[in-house]
Amino acid sequence: MFTEFRKVLLVVFSFLAFTAQSQVCDSLQGSCCTTMDRSPAGIMVGHPHPGGGWMVSYRFMFMDMKGLLDQGKKVGNEQVFNTYFMAPTTMQMQMHMLMVMYGISPSFTIMAMANYQAQSMDMDMFSMGTHNHADMIGQVDHLGMHAGTSGFSDTKLMLVYKALDRIEHRILTSLGLSLPTGSISKVGDSDAMFPGFRQAYMMQNGTGTVDIQPGVTYLYDLMDWSLGVQANYTIRPYKNKYNYRYGNELELNVWGARQIGSKLSLTLRSQNLLAGAISGSDNNLYLYSEPGTNPANYGGFRSNLLGGINLHLPEAILPKQKFGAEVGGAVYQRGNGIQMANKWCINANWTLSF
Repeated sequence: MFTEFRKVLLVVFSFLAFTAQSQVCDSLQGSCCTTMDRSPAGIMVGHPHPGGGWMVSYRFMFMDMKGLLDQGKKVGNEQVFNTYFMAPTTMQMQMHMLMVMYGISPSFTIMAMANYQAQSMDMDMFSMGTHNHADMIGQVDHLGMHAGTSGFSDTKLMLVYKALDRIEHRILTSLGLSLPTGSISKVGDSDAMFPGFRQAYMMQNGTGTVDIQPGVTYLYDLMDWSLGVQANYTIRPYKNKYNYRYGNELELNVWGARQIGSKLSLTLRSQNLLAGAISGSDNNLYLYSEPGTNPANYGGFRSNLLGGINLHLPEAILPKQKFGAEVGGAVYQRGNGIQMANKWCINANWTLSF
């Protein structure tokens, strides 16, 4: 699947590069383009940065999940209890990101991103007599459980190269490195079902691996309209200290923006993520505790649709500041095995350029 998808992306971006090189905007003929950043709030690389310029940014991301899907189809607790002790019911994830960007030359920009994230999950434990492992832990009936973790996540460094910068057309290439600064050793509380054992994979704050993240972005601006196409790939070649690694990921974003007045723009974005399953396993995790402790229940395909807004403050009030937000949810999702269903998410950001 990854091989075929990469072939399609190669054809698409080869076409975009050819189009961009063969079409030059002629301002003398009335064609005009804006350098204002109209990219959606969830896009990290959305514009070329001038040499010698700085930008700082704060971003907030939130995701809400509820219910369970098995290969994309809804399943109830009773089906989950045929294999696992517990069934997740709700989960929330939030991330706070501080990003610093500096233009080291007109063509090259460096970025650094530090993250803090938190996860919380509510679960139901099997009822007496409904699970084939009931006799293993005694008289437990309709017991609800909660798990939560928080802390600094992985740190990301990125180099962005402005491969093409015509009046209407821009192509940016990027190469990122994700450093394993987030903990993968979070354990359950004393009142957890398995106290002292490590939490499930998605409850950890990092991946535990050094990840390579190449990407390419095509931007088109004409008058009050903007179009963006971005592909990012995450490569995880090695396992972490607990003998597992997340699967490689390919993310494709396509968005459009419409300028409303001089400072306001509206955005619509399609976010598509294809991820592989976890390779290996953490021997400290009991495979049948709940679906999140089984590495086979990770990866798959998800498509989100998000609408957003950007506001550029007048420079007479505050210099070069942008506020952005977008909200949306999954329009299609088919994960490997049993996974929680994504319901809705929100991205918000504030940037200051100087």
